[in-house]
Amino acid sequence: MMSIGKQLSEDWKFEDRYPTEKCDVLDEHIYYEIITALGIPACDTTDYSAWEHVNFSRLGHCRVLIEFFSGSRKKDSGKIKPDDVLSEDYGYGPEVFKFTAGGEDRLNKDLFHLTYARLRHKKDLQNKPWPDEYLVQMHITCIEFVKHLLRGSLPKGITLREPLRWEKLLSVLESGREVRISYPAGMWRVEEGAVLPNRYSTFTRCPTTRAAGGAMPVILRSNEANSSVTVVQLTVPKSPKK
Repeated sequence: MMSIGKQLSEDWKFEDRYPTEKCDVLDEHIYYEIITALGIPACDTTDYSAWEHVNFSRLGHCRVLIEFFSGSRKKDSGKIKPDDVLSEDYGYGPEVFKFTAGGEDRLNKDLFHLTYARLRHKKDLQNKPWPDEYLVQMHITCIEFVKHLLRGSLPKGITLREPLRWEKLLSVLESGREVRISYPAGMWRVEEGAVLPNRYSTFTRCPTTRAAGGAMPVILRSNEANSSVTVVQLTVPKSPKK
């Protein structure tokens, strides 16, 4: 018996897709993945739970876009499924990402699969926070991709149905400010937020958290020089003797 996943793939072969369906995916799903990977919703950034959920979501959408931009039917024919959507379907890419923090493998092992490899962070707290390079490289790639769309460089039959929405997105992406997203009245809204140190997206970080053992609080902040995370130890006053 054929699995549901395999049946869906067979039913949605790339070669059989009409230009209208590619337009649907572009305006609905690709746009959605970009703004949810790079965007930040309104949330309490002093609450660890809130920013943990926001960053997990952003990394998940970023992982989707990594495969969208880097996949190739010609180069990765054995890896690409018949119904996969790729940037080359729209005349762009494939893109080559250069991650120094374990690449896609870390996304898999530290987020989307429960592995014993996660225990390594107990001995290496400095490298546990997610580096901004995932979002920085994706932000740069998305700017170039949206420019490509707006230049009218799409394959025959594929058009932007809402070019003003893509122009607005490009304006925010190039502003050097946070991409702030919301969904009022059933429609995505994209606006400029706070100034970004290096002009590209960074992870939302909780102002304070605790180090291993819970004895010493630390502050996680973005290092403007290289978009890495700096861990700053704080002095904790001793409890008065009774």
